[in-house]
Amino acid sequence: MENIEYYTILKIDKKASEEEIWLNYHKLVFLEESKKSPNTQYLTKLAEAYEHMKDPVLRKEYERENYLHIPLKIRTSIAIFLTGFWAEVAWYLLTHMGFK
Repeated sequence: MENIEYYTILKIDKKASEEEIWLNYHKLVFLEESKKSPNTQYLTKLAEAYEHMKDPVLRKEYERENYLHIPLKIRTSIAIFLTGFWAEVAWYLLTHMGFK
């Protein structure tokens, strides 16, 4: 997932309610579409940001991905390493510390 700042795009606070998200999205779309030549890339970004922020599940996933500051691949690698690490610790304790 790209690190896109949806809160900045929608000009909302991180604690914004669904109503505030809806209101800002529609206000920004209206302002952009009322221009003589609307920026379609900006409108696409607005729509993507709104889709992620209006759905509580997607919003929570977005926050987890972007605000832990650890990419998913690295977190997965850490989890695999720790799983292997604790397996090694258990094996060491069982074989070297007299647990049989």
